[in-house]
Amino acid sequence: MRVLAAASILLLVSAFPTYSLAAAEGDIIGQCLEDNADEGQTTDAVATYCACANEKMMQDNYGKDIDSSEWEKMNADGQEACSKEAGWVSRPD
Repeated sequence: MRVLAAASILLLVSAFPTYSLAAAEGDIIGQCLEDNADEGQTTDAVATYCACANEKMMQDNYGKDIDSSEWEKMNADGQEACSKEAGWVSRPD
């Protein structure tokens, strides 16, 4: 299921490099893609991270009540797990 979700995100990313259309439609994953576009990560890493975060938000029963930034503030462990799954690379300070 995660592979399918990540593949769907990658198609979205390919179709909309600026991510603005998905975000304008209120899509949680689209907003996550937009929020993280300037984090210096690969497109694949951002897409995988956002799919993971969205899945964890749904598991936590947040639904569309919060966005991924709010979820990250409340769930440091989940954020760390999704970052690891995505291969997120820390930027030097």
